[in-house]
Amino acid sequence: MNLAVYDMSGKQVGSYEIDPAELAPRVSKQLLHDAVVMYQANQRQGTQKTKTRGEVAGSTRKLYKQKGTGNARAGARRSGTRRGGGHIFAKHPRDFGWRMPRKALQQAARMALASRIVDDEVKLIDSLSLAAPKTSAVAGMLKKLGLGEKTVLFAPEKHDANFWKSARNIDGVSVSPVAELNAWTILRPRSILMTTAAIDAFRALAVAAKAPADGAKKKAAKKPVARAAKKKETKEAMSVPLPPPPAFSPRLEPHQVILRPLVTEKGMHRANRHNAFSFEVVREANKADIRRAVEEMFNVKVEKVAVQNRVGKMRRSRVRRTSTKAWKKAVVTLKPEFKINLF
Repeated sequence: MNLAVYDMSGKQVGSYEIDPAELAPRVSKQLLHDAVVMYQANQRQGTQKTKTRGEVAGSTRKLYKQKGTGNARAGARRSGTRRGGGHIFAKHPRDFGWRMPRKALQQAARMALASRIVDDEVKLIDSLSLAAPKTSAVAGMLKKLGLGEKTVLFAPEKHDANFWKSARNIDGVSVSPVAELNAWTILRPRSILMTTAAIDAFRALAVAAKAPADGAKKKAAKKPVARAAKKKETKEAMSVPLPPPPAFSPRLEPHQVILRPLVTEKGMHRANRHNAFSFEVVREANKADIRRAVEEMFNVKVEKVAVQNRVGKMRRSRVRRTSTKAWKKAVVTLKPEFKINLF
């Protein structure tokens, strides 16, 4: 399939050959539907809130006695059946977001672009470059390409600040680099305008996604081993000493790992008897990060590290229910010749 390539003046300067089956051999409408619904659900704020009968202002006293008045029996004035009362099925803030598998979303993006190419809704341009931000230049280019009355997605290879500033003020126009494309951004506009470099980058991503991983290649090339030989290999592997702990993660500095020491009666008893000290650490840190942070900050040698993920506790009050935040605890045991003075 050949696509015409235009320049910014609207003249055809060449052609581009592409097979939509290279991006996606088939198009699954169900997968595209699921991906679009997921992206739309994740954009919902979920901040709706109405009050129940326990949250509105007013007394809980019974309005009048149960019998003898001739009226229908009634309770408090905050009942949901009365004006000014609470909502019977009150709305509360909630998170509508959910996630699909990463590979399914990548496949949905490829299917979306392949379907737009088949429907002749993708135009190619040789380059999208501006010396300075100028909205009129982008608006004139859209008019020359016959896209002035449509919603358009510009998909350059990389983010260009000048072009983004020039196109952001045009109604119905969006700019998204190739790395940020997904099924929702591809299917939403009426037309897509891509550079040749951008579609080359998208095809390269599609080829890389289809190629088997190194682990899959090794697993496929591995030959079956007899049970006795496999048992022998396992026994030999168990006798080999364990490798040293992994290097400290470059994303966390030592002072970022340890939040505070935990000074409690039980913790001080553990420190005096077993030379083990407790700390609150960031939830992203692993044992290697904690070991390295303690050794560098306190100039000691660590014998072992134990971690606990503590779940937040539920707190109930008369009008609302909250919970404390979850956190991570590390119990660090030092070698006998080292000590940490917390006071």
